[in-house]
Amino acid sequence: MSSVYEEIAAAYEAQAAANTKLAEIFRALAMTEGASEGTARKKAASKAAAPAQNQQEATQPKIEDTDSPKAKPPATFEDVRRVLAQKSVEGHTEEVRALIQRYGAKKLSDLGSECYEPLLFEAEGIGNGK
Repeated sequence: MSSVYEEIAAAYEAQAAANTKLAEIFRALAMTEGASEGTARKKAASKAAAPAQNQQEATQPKIEDTDSPKAKPPATFEDVRRVLAQKSVEGHTEEVRALIQRYGAKKLSDLGSECYEPLLFEAEGIGNGK
């Protein structure tokens, strides 16, 4: 069962890395486009587009993008510690200890931040029949 979790964690890490790279590319592209256009041209275009955009917003329902990287901040040490502490209080101390050891550490503070997301993902499954 741990190999399934490892595969899921690896896939999650790969997706997170891809999302980060895409965000960097889009930021660079936006900065490049912004630098090449004149300020007056931008203002004129935004004024011309504003009435059409307002009309479009009024007729279309707003859809929130909950899968975007902005919707969920990256896991922090405190997030992981909180979840692992709760699992331990619930009687899953051995599973918590084994999880940390699977990531090559003796204690949580020995882990790097790159491990927080997959570790948190696995930790949330402890005690939930997974």
